[in-house]
Formats: sequence, C-alpha cells, structure tokens
Amino acid sequence: MRTHRFFLMPASILATLLGSCSESSAPTGETLSVCHISGSTGTLIDIKASELMEYQSRGDYVARLTVKKGGASNGDGIHFARITDALSSARAGRMSRGETVSAKCRITITVAPGLFVGSVSETDNSSVEELPLTIDVPDITLLGSFVMPVDAEHRASGNSSAGAPATTLVASPGLISIKTGNALDKYAEPLIVVNGHPNGPHGDGAVIEGFVLQSGNDAVGAVVGGNAVWAMRAKNLMVRGNRIEGGFSEPVEMRASIGSVEKNFLTGKGGSCALCLFGPGEYQVTSNTQTGPTGRLAVLIFPTIYTAVPPNVEQLVLPSTALVRAMVSNNIFTDHQEVPFGIGVRVAAVGPGAPQVVGIAQVVVQGNDLSHNRFAIVAEAGFLVANTVQTGSIDLTLDSNILDWSCEVGLLVAFNSQATAISSLPGLSTRNSAYSIDLGDNIPWGSVWYSHPAGSGNTLRVDGSMIESGSRSLYDPKGC
Repeated sequence: MRTHRFFLMPASILATLLGSCSESSAPTGETLSVCHISGSTGTLIDIKASELMEYQSRGDYVARLTVKKGGASNGDGIHFARITDALSSARAGRMSRGETVSAKCRITITVAPGLFVGSVSETDNSSVEELPLTIDVPDITLLGSFVMPVDAEHRASGNSSAGAPATTLVASPGLISIKTGNALDKYAEPLIVVNGHPNGPHGDGAVIEGFVLQSGNDAVGAVVGGNAVWAMRAKNLMVRGNRIEGGFSEPVEMRASIGSVEKNFLTGKGGSCALCLFGPGEYQVTSNTQTGPTGRLAVLIFPTIYTAVPPNVEQLVLPSTALVRAMVSNNIFTDHQEVPFGIGVRVAAVGPGAPQVVGIAQVVVQGNDLSHNRFAIVAEAGFLVANTVQTGSIDLTLDSNILDWSCEVGLLVAFNSQATAISSLPGLSTRNSAYSIDLGDNIPWGSVWYSHPAGSGNTLRVDGSMIESGSRSLYDPKGC
C-alpha cells in the first residue's frame, strides 16, 4: 500500500529562504540571475553574489536556482541537493509575493547531470525526491543537462548530443497504474505534475526540458505504469527535448490545458498512448519521435476525459460541450503494429467517462512520417454510451504525411468505435454529428476505410464532397 504526501516545503528550507532576504551564503565571486522589480514589471539581470542583499532589500529575488548533488553551497536558498527542495523554495517565494497566476520573472531551476531517484511513498532517506514533483505556480522551468540531438528534419533522434552526461530522474520502486475496471479508478502515478488549481495558484508557463525520464519499470517482466509528465488546467506548458524511456503507461498526458510537446524521444515498452492530449484545450505536437513496437499508440486526442486524477489535483468539472484543437506536425511515429490497433494518430469525437459531453475535435496532421503502422490515422466516434447524447464532431486536415506501408490502411474514419468499424458488427453510432475530412493528397478516398451507418443523422464530407452512407473495411490481423 503506497501513501502519497502533500507537496509541502520543509521547515528548514522555508527558514533558509526567509533568511536569504537578509543574508546570503552564496559564493562571493558567483554571478546570480535576479528578477529586478521596476513598478509592475520585472527584468532578469545578472549581479554579483556580494550584491544580493542590496537587491533583495528592494524587493528583487533570485531567478535561477541550481540543483547538484554534493554541492558545496547547498542549503543556502539558491543551491540545493534535491529538485524537490528547489521547487519548494520557488513555490514559497511565488506564494509570498502573490505571484500565483502570473509572475514578474521566470524562475529557472537548473539541474546538474546525475541520477535523481524519487519515490511516491514516504521515506526516511532525505536524499530521495518526493514524487510527484509538482509545479503549481507560474513560470517555472525545470532544466536538465540532456541535450536532444536532431536529424536533418529537426526531429528528436535519441541519445544525448556528443555523449554528454544527462540529468536522469527515475522512480524507485517503479511507478504503477491502478486499474479496477472503473474509469474513475484508473490512475497512473506521475514523475512530474503540472497543475492549475481551480481557485488557487496555476502552474502556467511551466517548461520541462533536458531530462532523461525513467519509470523504474525497465526490468524484464516488469508491469508498465505511471506517467512521466501529467498536467491539468495548465496554460502554455512546454515539454521539450526529453528522452522518455520505457515502462510508462502514458508518458505524457495533458488534460484541459494549452501545451506543446516538442522534440522528445520516446522509447521502450508502454501501454495506452504515448502522447495523450485531452480537452477542452489546445495542443501542438512537433518534431517528436516514437518508433514501435511499444504496446501503445503514439498520439491520442479526445475532446475531454473523465477518469481518476493524481492526489492533490482537483477533478475536472465537465462542460456540456468540449473543444480540443491540435496540430501534429513533423513527427516520426512508425512501426506501431500491435493487434488489433497499432496507430500513429488517433482522434475520437467522444471521450471516455464523458458520454454526455458533446465533443468537437479539430486536428491538423501535417508533415509526419506515419509509415509502417497498422493504422496510420484513425478518426472515430470513441466512447459512446447508450441513452446519452452520442454526439461529437471531427474536423481533420491531412497535409504532406507519409502514410505508406500501413499493415491495414492509412486512414480509418468511423461514426462508431474503431472496433465496431473493422468488425462490421452492430454497435452504437454517433447521432446528428458531422465529420469533415481534408485528405490533402495524402491518400485517395477509394483507399480509405470508413463506417458511416445510415439512419443516425450523421454527415460525412471529404474534400468538400458529401459521402453517402456505407462502409469499407478489409481488416486482416495478419496484415503486417
């Protein structure tokens, strides 16, 4: 039985932070980055450590904290041995200054190369990170030392540039996902949480960059579980340039947020989705790489979702209508050939746990390599429940993607679930819903599989032309 702890700052760190307003033990010759306050604005400037007291007396604050194991200056309110404590210090400063939803300056926490081990359980080991690391105040950057190399198309390509040492965050014991069959009990333990409290501070503007993120589930036979980064109600969130290794069930999951996932390299086994993007919200997925087999699809986009959330995160209040917008561009998502569905990009009109919400998904898929998947792209009804609204719309635009060598087909479009569409068996369909598909010369309509049952009031428009009710599917589980 694991117990989860609230994200509180240790008293010793609070005392150090407050004490630093009157004195600093930072090395005399060190250069510090400070937020210099002028009226209602702040400007980042570099000062000598010996000048810090003078600047703090005017209301300025240190804007760059460092984390390094064994650092000589650790514990002075600027230098820390744990990411946990640096985040606690940054949070306490934000709260004390009333910077709860916006901030005068960004605070960057630079984390040196090394292995940082964390646990979601209580421990007496003061060197262990307290998971999940939580960002719930604005404009915080977690910056590791990992430098993502890119290929000629500027896509993430794997190991650290020039073999440079990396900042690695790993869970021990490995993260787990709790699954009881009830959607509200499906919960994955995260390494990092970015949260916007409905009536409190917001982790808007968070940046997570330059880390090797590990689930702790890399042993042979280990069960996959957990998230690398999980977000709720965060605006302008950036997850960039990280190597996310195997064993996570859902490596990156964002709900009701505005965020970007850029130049990350995802590798190894998993489950469910690699990049899980749920509205109401807006997302950009750019220049990432994940190649199979992984046991999970690459990108999953729902208008909304209602399942369990991590401790200390307030549940989403479902709207009557939910809109998700997403741009998926310049990625490599290949070799997802799992049976029955290995998918590059999957879009659904109705999300799980939210059958009464009218969903709207507006998605552009542009310039991606989606080759050698069982299905390159699926646009389907999703999670319909009888005697609910059963309504959701999809606007899907394709442009300059590689959909070749799909085991089954490059594109499946269905007003029912993907499973119903390929089996040709009876199943629920959306009602009075509209799909608009722009194929953009990616694939001819005659090669697209579709399921458009008659009698439900749905309309399907492809490249501006109305498509009559009908279906087409030649599913073969041996098709790879």
